[in-house]
Amino acid sequence: METHLTIGIPTCARPQAIKGCLDSLQKHLTVNHQIIVIDSAINDENLTLYKSIPHLKYLTFDSPIGPSEARKLIIEKTETTVEYTVTPEQFQLGSEWKVTFKNV
Repeated sequence: METHLTIGIPTCARPQAIKGCLDSLQKHLTVNHQIIVIDSAINDENLTLYKSIPHLKYLTFDSPIGPSEARKLIIEKTETTVEYTVTPEQFQLGSEWKVTFKNV
């Protein structure tokens, strides 16, 4: 099945925020998708979380990189025609949220 959407998430070792974001995305996305996380200050908690989620690719760094560099890396790793970059706080959403793409 073809992947239609890439969600890119730049973060810096914020385990609660990234977990809420990823939980919400997994719960509400209705199209084939991939998630790319750029974590510029990786920790064991986040690494365990990333490895547990299907369709998730991640790049990690030992020291922070800026948001512009993180977005650039997300775009370079995107394999779909539709890419959307968010912060973890943007996708900690309620149950009324739903993404539907047609004719992608």
